[in-house]
Amino acid sequence: MTGKAATQRERVRYRRCPSCGTSNPAGAAACAGCGKPFEDTLISASSRPRPLAPATGLTVPPSQSGPRPRPLSPKQPAPGAPTAGDAGVEIKASLTEVRPDGAAGETRELHGEVSIGRENCQINYPDDAQLSPLHASVAIREGRLFLKDYGSRNGTFQRQRRDTELAPGDVFLLGRDLFRFMTQSLDTRPNQASGLGARFMKRTPKPQPGTMTARLEHLELDGCVTGEFALDKPEITIGRTRGDLTFNDDPYMSAAHARVVAQPARFVLQDLNSRNGVYRRIRDEVELKDGDEFFVGEHVFRVEIKALQN
Repeated sequence: MTGKAATQRERVRYRRCPSCGTSNPAGAAACAGCGKPFEDTLISASSRPRPLAPATGLTVPPSQSGPRPRPLSPKQPAPGAPTAGDAGVEIKASLTEVRPDGAAGETRELHGEVSIGRENCQINYPDDAQLSPLHASVAIREGRLFLKDYGSRNGTFQRQRRDTELAPGDVFLLGRDLFRFMTQSLDTRPNQASGLGARFMKRTPKPQPGTMTARLEHLELDGCVTGEFALDKPEITIGRTRGDLTFNDDPYMSAAHARVVAQPARFVLQDLNSRNGVYRRIRDEVELKDGDEFFVGEHVFRVEIKALQN
């Protein structure tokens, strides 16, 4: 081999450190003599691939029912409506009754606390058999508006404006059909292999802590359960004519009305842009925002809130 070829091979196999002159293998990231890294092997932090997020809970198989709906965007507050964090802001609030055809009915301006019910209330409907004598109230406190249920027999329901998580015992209305969401930890279920006369086997695998099953209960107005549906798929669609659970005799339910989606460690209720919305039964008291709707008995109300100028 000629001296020129040997020199070329030396350049390929080795590189000389510009700081201390030590010869290093061609693929070295830093000098073996002084430890200084070679500039052409440095990788900027922004160019490094980010680690994948750790998986949480069980992996849900991909949906086979088409694209998921986008979460409903809440109505933007009207000009002048108070926003979160407006401490000490005074508001003007009103309730407008929504007629069955969707048209606006009577509007009532609110002052302090206003009761709603069937007997001796400020907003009184003596002929509405679905109302309790004192059913609910709306109250202005510290620049905010609150809706409270007084333990009414049939409940107070607020229209859902975005995808929301379901908690055990939650009740919601689709059209004229009532549902209750229930869960059960697999740890609390009886051992199916240990019936009468059977012995518990030490090697029987136990479910992982925190794993649960979920179901929907179909309810009558009096609370009686008329049916149970297991939530054993990544998502369950409910509608009048389309979906996993269909209710052909409910004219107020949209063809595909709502969906319950299984996510890691939780279930989410989605409104599929239904005509009449998804209404969730409130527990005790909730805050109302401008544009919210709720119903008690057979009456639906829409809220309007404006901030008063000082």
